[in-house]
Amino acid sequence: MIYIIGGIVIFLITIFLYFKSRFLKKLSLPILRVYLFLHYFFLMTGGYLISIFIRNYKVKNISEFFLISLSLFFLFQSALILNDYFDRKGDRYVRKTNPFFERFNKKEVIFYFIFFTLSSLLLPLFSKRVFFIFLLSHILHILYSVPPFRLKKYFPLNLLCLGIAALFSFMMGFGINLPFREIPLKIYLLIFLALTPAISFRDLLDVEGDRILNVKTIPVILRGEKGRICSALLILYSYLITPLVLNFFLLYIVAILLGVLSFSEVKSKKMSQIKVFNFYFLFLFSIIISIGIYPEIIF
Repeated sequence: MIYIIGGIVIFLITIFLYFKSRFLKKLSLPILRVYLFLHYFFLMTGGYLISIFIRNYKVKNISEFFLISLSLFFLFQSALILNDYFDRKGDRYVRKTNPFFERFNKKEVIFYFIFFTLSSLLLPLFSKRVFFIFLLSHILHILYSVPPFRLKKYFPLNLLCLGIAALFSFMMGFGINLPFREIPLKIYLLIFLALTPAISFRDLLDVEGDRILNVKTIPVILRGEKGRICSALLILYSYLITPLVLNFFLLYIVAILLGVLSFSEVKSKKMSQIKVFNFYFLFLFSIIISIGIYPEIIF
């Protein structure tokens, strides 16, 4: 009970401070950052729902789901602060949303980093397995963004880290109801064979900044049109391999349509990340609905 009360208090304080802080507004409110958070939130939700499907649709632990959703939001904030701070030199040339470009109180930034980190660790304490995943997630974000490790500089370690972050999000939701040993093997295959290769499309808008920071991504390595075509092919591959992994070929009806639309959008020089994310969310919902109707396809 003390953690629930603590979580509510932290949430109310955070809402108040958001209205008082230009730094935090600029950190979280740009639409692409909202979409990126939804990527992790929907994966967590998918993990929660699949744990219910596996246990004969017995809905339980709703309050834990909402508290861990709040914790995931705080975790996402702390990861953004780390990434933006160490990307500020390159982002100056390509991004307008990095909050470290404006004047800010250094003590405020340090305070919020500590605040988000501690709140992320506080809320999941009632579930040891979820707490463990949150702790690993914080470690992963440090290894990914912070020198001297800064794994985001090294291909394919940068993609692997993002795939692991996606897996951790799924595990947060799944772990609310079931132990991690019950996660079906196909979930790991979907995340690392399908989802992870598709993530490279986001690097297309950061090519100049990544080049300045010596961050090796597919668009940086291949340069120009080759990098764009490779990213488009990878996202098409991700859609097409998913029904094969699930051995559920009816899903190809949706996969081919959304895969071709995503391929065309990524290949375009005026690519809209929002459109690509919308196609991805539609496909993710289709997968979860398919598993809900035919739970045997996940085994």
